[in-house]
Amino acid sequence: MGKVKKEKKVQRASPVVVNHPKEEEVVVGSVDIFHKLGSADEEEREQAFISLSNLVVEDEQALKLATKHENLKKVVSHIVDVKPLVRIAAVGTLRNITLCDENICTRLIEVVEYDIFTRMFATIAQGLHGLKTGEGSGGMGTIGLGETRDGLSPEEVRDLLTQCIAVLWHLCEASEVAVNKISKSEVFPLLFELLQPPFPSYDLLLTTLQFLNVFTDQNSSALDKDDILKKLPLPPRDLFANLLADVNLNSRIRALAAGILYNLSSLETRFSVVGGISNLVLACIEFDTVAGFAFFDALLNDLQTTETNNTIPDKEKEQKRGVVSKQLSDFLENIKASQLCLELLSNICTSPDTEYDNENDDGMDDQEMEAAEMEDNEENDDVLLKSIAASGILQKILAKVLPQAVDIRAIATKHESLKEHFEAWVEVQKRALVAISNMLLSINIESLGGFNNIWSTLFKVCEDKYIQVINSGNVASSSSSSSTPIPFVDKSQQGNIECLETVTNSLWTLLRKTSADQMSIDLLDASTNGILTLASPPIISDDIHTNCIAILGIIGKRPLHPLYKEIDKAVLTPLIREQSNHKITGNLFVICEALNSIISVFDTNEQVLPQIQDPVEVGKIIERDEGLIKVLSLFLPQWTNAIKEVRKKIKRAEYQYLEES
Repeated sequence: MGKVKKEKKVQRASPVVVNHPKEEEVVVGSVDIFHKLGSADEEEREQAFISLSNLVVEDEQALKLATKHENLKKVVSHIVDVKPLVRIAAVGTLRNITLCDENICTRLIEVVEYDIFTRMFATIAQGLHGLKTGEGSGGMGTIGLGETRDGLSPEEVRDLLTQCIAVLWHLCEASEVAVNKISKSEVFPLLFELLQPPFPSYDLLLTTLQFLNVFTDQNSSALDKDDILKKLPLPPRDLFANLLADVNLNSRIRALAAGILYNLSSLETRFSVVGGISNLVLACIEFDTVAGFAFFDALLNDLQTTETNNTIPDKEKEQKRGVVSKQLSDFLENIKASQLCLELLSNICTSPDTEYDNENDDGMDDQEMEAAEMEDNEENDDVLLKSIAASGILQKILAKVLPQAVDIRAIATKHESLKEHFEAWVEVQKRALVAISNMLLSINIESLGGFNNIWSTLFKVCEDKYIQVINSGNVASSSSSSSTPIPFVDKSQQGNIECLETVTNSLWTLLRKTSADQMSIDLLDASTNGILTLASPPIISDDIHTNCIAILGIIGKRPLHPLYKEIDKAVLTPLIREQSNHKITGNLFVICEALNSIISVFDTNEQVLPQIQDPVEVGKIIERDEGLIKVLSLFLPQWTNAIKEVRKKIKRAEYQYLEES
């Protein structure tokens, strides 16, 4: 199946309300607001934008109206409004629109009339100039105690920059065209100045780092890393040294800095970069989130008791609320730091996309150069991956994904203030499983602790997630016997389903990468029924089904496995179901792995058959082979036609994968 690909899972900030609008201006769905956006009166324009920035978050009709071409053109045109307060309100509105409707980002980039990048770059350049010189966003000099001649305070300039950079972040997530445009702009290198002390406001620093984390994502083909490095005011290690060393900054800020530094590192410097950030990464991953939920359960219960106690003065209650609120905020930041560091570890364990230096290729052809490049990458990565294996970090991550004694979901359900923390924790588990998957693919299994320990832990996770999904009450009862994925009444179990997809893929990887003499047969036999259950109706997802069929194909290779009849039934069912159809309707990759599993059984039986003396066992093996051949002979003509039909509809690598079967 290949590596679990890194997804851009950076969590966007909550929708920004740029200010509190006047009550009389808030008219939900009012077309009058869009007329006032172009008012000649500065205050009326500002209030219209403030109202709209709130409405697009709260009301779908307002968002729909705001994204109409003429209205969107008004919003974009005013991000360079001559009046700075209108400018702030307009950019805040655009930030909320791009946050609530991701599809609008593509339109903003593609429609030339919007000229989004020219306007955004001009506004950012003015804001950065104001921060640097104290002249405000308009560059008109300062008056009074830090207030700018155009009326903006330093806090308002920082707010304007925060909104602008958030918009760029959203555009980069939507399109690599944005990555390319921004990387070539004169404004881009100036953003790195915000990473030097004295640091700007927390929101501006956080948003800048989140943007740069997405922008420098190594999956981006539009990013020219060498060109970026030339534009930086300092070498990457020096650029991020202050951020990484400042223990007064929270772990989320420092984790983002570590991720960007790694993204900008070259293959030659990667080992030293990882060495410099390893303690931070380990500390973030080791953060005990489960203990945190137990602590806040007790703390919030105590706060609730305080709130209802009439003998406690209101001032004391307010003070206690403030302390708890700060603790909750710090707790969330630590959970999100864990997310970032797990994603960073996944990237480190993924083979780098580097270009082979062909200045001295001595006439090598493409195939020879590709082989040399692979060898060069493997040599550079080998030391790094060995150091990761030796750190014992896999065991720490495995501990994070194991079923917990503390019922975190129940705690979060009881306390509304922990809802966002719970969602962040679910994301931590998903990223932890992806990190484990990439480690298993990239690093020798024995150096990670051996097959048996890893299999046992992952299988427990598999059982736990499956039970949660099946018992959630979201499974439509009418689909319980279907061979296609079950429908869900809501999306509450989507996190558990994604975890199951990743963990079954990891179990498959473990089997592929481990020799038979390093596996516990008893452990595999004890797990087989569980895998059979996952591969049988109700099918939770095609990916889980594919992974389980592949696992059963490897387990079932053992001659006359105690459950070989059940294994064969699970493997053959996707093929038998298609025989009555004129064309294949099931998932092609499920069918592909069923075919591969059958081939594996044939190959093994062919090897071991001459060595078996017992005629009864020989007869059973031959009978098994004949049953498999019977199904194959009826199915293969349809399969050949199906592959031809999808050839132009799928990626080349996917087509080759299907054709090999």
